[in-house]
Amino acid sequence: MTPLEQFLSDHGLLSLLLLATVEGDVSIVVGGVLAHLGLLPLPGVILAGAAGNLIGDCAWFAIGRRFRLPIREHWLFRAVRPGVERLAQRFGAWQLLAAHLVYGTRSMSMVFWGQRELPLPRFLVVDALGCALASIGFALVGYGVGSGATALTGEVKRMEYYLLAALVAGGLLVWGTTRLIRRKLGR
Repeated sequence: MTPLEQFLSDHGLLSLLLLATVEGDVSIVVGGVLAHLGLLPLPGVILAGAAGNLIGDCAWFAIGRRFRLPIREHWLFRAVRPGVERLAQRFGAWQLLAAHLVYGTRSMSMVFWGQRELPLPRFLVVDALGCALASIGFALVGYGVGSGATALTGEVKRMEYYLLAALVAGGLLVWGTTRLIRRKLGR
């Protein structure tokens, strides 16, 4: 077993869960590709992706609830709020399902519902359903496009150390960016 395959078999699902807390679309698609390549189990990719999404969503929900006033004054929230509010008026809390599919609205939707003080049990039920459906869909898309990735396997084997470094660097970049954004929103 190559070092990359060993790493993915040992830590792949945990890494996916952690990445899905901050970036829940692309990370799950990549997990689906890795499942197609036989490096990760598809059911594990779906569960890790859904759990990671839910953890991240709960964090954004808590931030929205805890830091109401500073967030309401932030330019980014003021820019995104009207669109989320229109969807919320039309669909209620079920807007959370759409937030998983409309790129760029997920985090702000969670913050919005934290601001609106949606009861936590209702948030968890609706968002868990959204996380599960999104994770299934994105993992299956990745699994489906994985056949194209299989043709590249020979090239990937030669570049696995570079891919591992890129995976670690990408994870650190996402972590750092998220931390910076949270610090800015906390002020």
